[in-house]
Amino acid sequence: SAIDRLSFSPDGRYVAGIGAGGDVHLWALSGTAPRSLEHDKNSPVRAVAFSPTGALIASAGAGPVVKIWAAETGEHIANVVDQPGVTDLVFHPDGQRLITASEDRFVRVARPLPLSSRNSEADVARYELPTAVRAVGVSREGRVLAIGAEGIVTTLTVGPGAVRPAGTLVRATGGAGSLTVAAQFALPGREAGAFRISP
Repeated sequence: SAIDRLSFSPDGRYVAGIGAGGDVHLWALSGTAPRSLEHDKNSPVRAVAFSPTGALIASAGAGPVVKIWAAETGEHIANVVDQPGVTDLVFHPDGQRLITASEDRFVRVARPLPLSSRNSEADVARYELPTAVRAVGVSREGRVLAIGAEGIVTTLTVGPGAVRPAGTLVRATGGAGSLTVAAQFALPGREAGAFRISP
């Protein structure tokens, strides 16, 4: 079947991809049999990301829950709740928080809740943009987010319990109607970003 949005684990041990059926497929470079992580039949996966150590995988679809998996075993171990319509996601460099971009115009920074947790409330910092958010990237130090929405690329700063605007890097003018499809910080240790935009 077709595979979309491949992602390499930072430790070089795994490759994850989104299958045509909306599940996450996980391959170990050691040659062990691939695994399929069933996210939700009613919410096909749109985005997948590894934690900085490669130990965890996050998968997100249109539904309100992002699932966290153990890469070693494929076990579903935690959720990030209150996450409707996720279009892109990335782990914060601290490995403790997940950053999501969503169709409802919000960028969210949240901590996963273990499945054993009795707390149903998400620990979330959020920031609303004028249009649906399509892409998110984070600097190596974790202090700056690059956000791609329809017609705009902007930066946000991450502080204790808050996400604040930092500056606008690209803004579409006239009838261009640009759509940002990727946002990724390119230079280790720098707060400068590199972005790819398609009309």
